[in-house]
Amino acid sequence: MEPDNNLLLQILYAIQIPAASSGFSFPNEYDLRLIEATPVFDVISRLPKDLVEVICNKENAIRYRLEGIFDGHKIAFFHSPEELENFEDKFKVVFLRASESPPLESDSIVTSYSVHIHNDSVTLELSKVDRPTINQRILAHISKMDVRSQRKLKDFIDQLADTPSSESIQIDMELSANTYSAPMIGVLKSLRASFKVIEGNNRFLPNEIILAANSIIYIRNQIIENLGSGTVSTAAHAYLTDLSSNLLFLKEKKQFTEANLASRRIEKAADLIEAIKYSNRGGNSNDDLGNSYIDQLEAQRTLLDRLITLAAANEVCPVIKLPLNNSMAFAQVDCIGASDRGDQRKIDRMMTNFQQAISSTLGPWLEYFESIPSAAIKLISNLPLEWAAAQGLPLMIRHEVSRIPVTPGHVASKLLLDSRRVHLAAEDFSDILFISSFAHDDRLRNDLKNLLEQFKLKRDAPSRAVIERLRKNGVIPEEFVPDESPKQIDINIKWFDVSNKAELFRVLEENRHAITVFDLHGSHDSYNGGVLHLRDEVVFGSEIAEHAKISPIVILSACDTSPVDASHNSIADALFSSGAKALISSALPINSADSARFVTRLLERLRTYLPIRLFKEKVPVRWSSLISGMARRTYFGELVDLLQRELKFGDAEKSELLLRIFMLIDPLHPTWAESIRREIINRLGVSEAYLTAFMERKAQFFECLKYLQLGRPEQIIVSGKRSY
Repeated sequence: MEPDNNLLLQILYAIQIPAASSGFSFPNEYDLRLIEATPVFDVISRLPKDLVEVICNKENAIRYRLEGIFDGHKIAFFHSPEELENFEDKFKVVFLRASESPPLESDSIVTSYSVHIHNDSVTLELSKVDRPTINQRILAHISKMDVRSQRKLKDFIDQLADTPSSESIQIDMELSANTYSAPMIGVLKSLRASFKVIEGNNRFLPNEIILAANSIIYIRNQIIENLGSGTVSTAAHAYLTDLSSNLLFLKEKKQFTEANLASRRIEKAADLIEAIKYSNRGGNSNDDLGNSYIDQLEAQRTLLDRLITLAAANEVCPVIKLPLNNSMAFAQVDCIGASDRGDQRKIDRMMTNFQQAISSTLGPWLEYFESIPSAAIKLISNLPLEWAAAQGLPLMIRHEVSRIPVTPGHVASKLLLDSRRVHLAAEDFSDILFISSFAHDDRLRNDLKNLLEQFKLKRDAPSRAVIERLRKNGVIPEEFVPDESPKQIDINIKWFDVSNKAELFRVLEENRHAITVFDLHGSHDSYNGGVLHLRDEVVFGSEIAEHAKISPIVILSACDTSPVDASHNSIADALFSSGAKALISSALPINSADSARFVTRLLERLRTYLPIRLFKEKVPVRWSSLISGMARRTYFGELVDLLQRELKFGDAEKSELLLRIFMLIDPLHPTWAESIRREIINRLGVSEAYLTAFMERKAQFFECLKYLQLGRPEQIIVSGKRSY
């Protein structure tokens, strides 16, 4: 969609907030101004996201959400009404703070906000704003637009040739309103579903959640069956979220004892101690507990639920909110961090302990996706749920997984509110920016550079003869073999060695690359947060957030850029604040040589595999899918290496096994996970029981599991169209 057409079709929901920040909430750092606007987000989720949804029937509106061609709800913030002129969107719905609303009857404002329909004198109280009202006002506004815009809109409307409908989707279902069901109820209402909502206490009711999830999936499947599946893979099959919070209280317990707080003269120290316990155990309450800290916890959780609802509704997927909290799993995560930084012999056992700690809560829900070859799962959590066990594999290997951390809240809010799709073409990866900074005598300084030199000379694509042999042997289906090989992407590496912050920010000042790779040392501590170590000085995350211009995709070849065993305010958070949309970030310290191989494998995937996939399937590819495929290849490469050391088989047999495995991953075979197990068992002559025991005992934590997909990688779509 051309940018001017986007402005013509999109509905802008502009929310007024105070100019001066009133600070961030305790303890998760959500902007207090957004918390005040929570009711507005609830209303917006039930309104049309663009003109398409105004003129289409509900079935086609849902279909277009599934296809992901158009952006989701567009939300912007302003301080004074004069700023509205800066927004070029043709359709605006403006939410004004009550104190600055036009004069109304004294009893007409029942919430903090009233709503002004753009270019219309009508002002409504928030509770009276609904889809039919917005639709009516927007259609009426078209006749007042300039002739050129009217002509474009008429052509667009004629192309859709649809009949708008205001009726709802009737569902025979009863849901209890509570903290666990709230996001699911919001998604269903956004999809125009009508069902009964009753008052309920804050108990997790699995049967109700399953019923609601099945209803959304049924709606989605019916749309796909009747109207088609669209041109791009599903952005998300489900959102999984929990009650995790700031991990600082468990990581730095000594700072939050009653004696320590008293010595620091913390106001209402007893209330703070109570709130810390409440946060760690994921407490939730409808009652007025008289504790201002707990009140903030509840308010920011409600805001988070509304933002998750908006994001999930735009992708037509259920939200499964689990009774999983910090206290249930952080001790195991902390042990993984300690073992990884010390005695790695214990790491497999520590990972097993973590998986067992969350299995009772998460496990049954992962069974929900077992029939899908690779479900797109969006995690909203401060816990590394990517490492959960799913059918004998880590969740991030078995399925396509990315995560948005809950904290800091101002970053989580930014990511969840960002509904803009970034469309890239294959040629956007022709130039990739590399930023490196090591001391001249650092033994790691050339690890990546040396592999990149080999990458420039090497071509890893399997020969036509090998592909043909695998096809004849039934390893890959006939339809997966392209008739001819498309041209590879000629990747040009833009390498910059920087010494200090000034040089770093100078390189980033004119950054227009789709991908930036950082190759340097990183660290994290509770006081400073995330730090990148340059040759002559360090740069803090806050400085990056303030000065850097970041690519939509960032690869961090540095330690601890989003450590799972630490508090928030990481380097990853800073890069999101600077404009990054998707990160491959390190959860723990990483091995330099392995990291260099990881990056060069990614480049090879872009150079060779991406053109083949685009050429063969003729449909766009989500960035999240590309990275998940590479993670699988890396994981099984490490597994076969480990098996070779254990079983002592030769390199030729290893190469043949890996080739068969990789052909099941790229492109993804419908039964890829089971087929890979059969290949390993048959080629190596081991039993099913032996392989299962071996993986449970020795293959729980490979280096590749440290590289997490964070942010919104599912919103980066690679195709033949260029808009970045």
